[in-house]
Amino acid sequence: MDKLIESNKLESPEVLYNEKNNTIFIVGNSFMELPQPFYQDLSLKIVEFLNEFFQKSTQSINLAIYLEYFNTASSLSILEFLLKLEKKYLKTKRLNIFWFEEGDENGEDIKPEIASIIKLPFNFVPIHPDVDDFKRYVFTYIY
Repeated sequence: MDKLIESNKLESPEVLYNEKNNTIFIVGNSFMELPQPFYQDLSLKIVEFLNEFFQKSTQSINLAIYLEYFNTASSLSILEFLLKLEKKYLKTKRLNIFWFEEGDENGEDIKPEIASIIKLPFNFVPIHPDVDDFKRYVFTYIY
């Protein structure tokens, strides 16, 4: 997997791309005090990456999100990021979003709200509590 964005692995998520299954992964935590700069940079880099991808390929691409924890400030920045993607790529019908969730109370209220606002194909994927390694599960789910 290729790293698309350097991050502080404790406070901000890793952003990786797997060419084998055309998937961008956003995984980890998001509890920066000021998340806007991170998500603005993420938006710019992902839009640039997707523009290049869509110019070279007719395939779809997946965006897999697995955030173990995200704070309220991050949820607003995530929504803004997804709205930018929607504005740019809704007409292509080639960007699919998978949001993985552990089934606990972390963000449960905001995820359906975000999905009701975003018009891109949005899929919630529950992770069974018996899964030991959540990141590995997310990385292998979309094959």
